[in-house]
Amino acid sequence: MDSFTGKIYELNLTSLESAPFFEQVFPSFNQGKWILSSDSKKLLCQKDKSVEILWLEEVINNSVIREKGDIEKIYFEQAINDVIWHPKTDSHLIISTNNSILITELDNRPPRNTINFITTPSPQIQYNTKSETLYFLSQERLYQTEL
Repeated sequence: MDSFTGKIYELNLTSLESAPFFEQVFPSFNQGKWILSSDSKKLLCQKDKSVEILWLEEVINNSVIREKGDIEKIYFEQAINDVIWHPKTDSHLIISTNNSILITELDNRPPRNTINFITTPSPQIQYNTKSETLYFLSQERLYQTEL
């Protein structure tokens, strides 16, 4: 995260020379799209049908207890097209698949809370932090909703 602009950058390790270093530290994170949470306490790695979260700091609250260095793996039945943090909480993920948008909670108490927010073909997702609005494009139509 760029502390001057507030932007979160994505990192694709498949094009980096330093990938062997990442394999030594956390081998399952050597492929995929990376996104840092807005609180800079978690690093997300999007894979084909899973999301992995690396906890960069200890987090203790009502629903999540994680140690620094913990890795949480969340598997999905469908391929993941995109995933973004819900920046208001950094405890929820918004996931786009081939035919739906899912929202899942990072809560290590079973069962995992995941909802099918909407079923729609090939949604593309974007979240506007200032207006707390989720935008999604599907079938050449743009939709918005407050989250």
